[in-house]
Amino acid sequence: MKDHLILDDMGEVDIEWLTEEERALIISFDKVHSWTGMWRNAKRIQWSYFWLFQMTMFMIIYFYSLYFFLEELEILTHVIHHIIMAGDDFMYIYLLNYNRRNLEIVHDLNLKTYGYGSDLVKNYHRKLMTERLKTYRLVYRFILLSAAATILYLEAFFVLEATILKTYVTMYPIYLPIDLNHPVTYTSVVFLQHLQVYVTLVMGSGLVSILFSAWNHITLELAVLTFAMNNIEEIVKEQLSRFQFKSHGTKEAARNKIYRSCCYHLARHHGSIARYFNTFKSASRLTISCIFLTGIVCFACVGITTVTDNMGIKLKFFLIMVVQTSVIYAWCAVGQYISDQNANIQWVISGIPWWKMPKPCHSTLRLIMVGTSMPWFLTTPLGQDANNESFMDMVTSSYRIFNLVYQMMFSS
Repeated sequence: MKDHLILDDMGEVDIEWLTEEERALIISFDKVHSWTGMWRNAKRIQWSYFWLFQMTMFMIIYFYSLYFFLEELEILTHVIHHIIMAGDDFMYIYLLNYNRRNLEIVHDLNLKTYGYGSDLVKNYHRKLMTERLKTYRLVYRFILLSAAATILYLEAFFVLEATILKTYVTMYPIYLPIDLNHPVTYTSVVFLQHLQVYVTLVMGSGLVSILFSAWNHITLELAVLTFAMNNIEEIVKEQLSRFQFKSHGTKEAARNKIYRSCCYHLARHHGSIARYFNTFKSASRLTISCIFLTGIVCFACVGITTVTDNMGIKLKFFLIMVVQTSVIYAWCAVGQYISDQNANIQWVISGIPWWKMPKPCHSTLRLIMVGTSMPWFLTTPLGQDANNESFMDMVTSSYRIFNLVYQMMFSS
């Protein structure tokens, strides 16, 4: 399929020096998704159907509940927020399964790099990768600890609401035509609400793991490509040192041949990174749309709850605001960073001593410059870019909605 990344046998190589523990660490980002049965094991796909069914039922109940909370703004915004979150979960589970193959590629290629047949480049990549492995450990711990901390935080406010504040007795507001005072029905409802929170946290963790995996591979390979361009003369000298030449003319012919080979591999390397980026872009296009569209409404709902009198809801939504802002901004910031790093390749090419190279190399370098002149932006199907400007536009739109509702509240 055209959206799938096609690897060439030459150039792309496994990172052989990784230990089993380091490989397991990289693979662990893929396993984050298996908690909802979305990934490698096809036999567990039934869990995805279960989560989709559960989210569908919750959205129907939430819409049903809206009618009964129209007079209570703080509860109403609470319900609207959870409708959006349930809708997000539904779309994420569907889209991640729909793009399963592309996202497997996004994870798998973190165990590969581009080989130039040069010890100089290989050692540089190993140095960078060793540093990135430390980041892998930090990010993985952050995902686990932040998910655990969020659960404990929400559980604390569930107990607070159910025992002291008593604005609502379930984990979050919901209206059901059943007797919630009965232990069986009450326990069932609260248990299902906990399941939704679990899925939402897994979805958030999954989005972070996908984003980190893509950011890691793209930026690492662009750094290696930049290093190879800046040190192309040293790479050529390294290759020449492996041979003995009988005459100066033979040595010059070999030098020109190695230069052509190096420039060819520079172009192939950049093309490989571009294909990887386009695979990630294709897999995440609709997901980014969900993040932007629902982010506006969720931010507005969080803002509205800050002007209510219920301290429990204020504190609870403060955490939700921090988590949502972090996830949304991470996608925009990574999209901006990748685009900037790709654009910087043009400046690197301008510093290459092209006048020392044979003419075929000139056209190859120009080809790379053409590739870098096209911005690498994560986009929605409607063409909205995921960058810092888009994030600020979304925050501005959310504030306008909040300000409108705020004015209506106090004018009445």
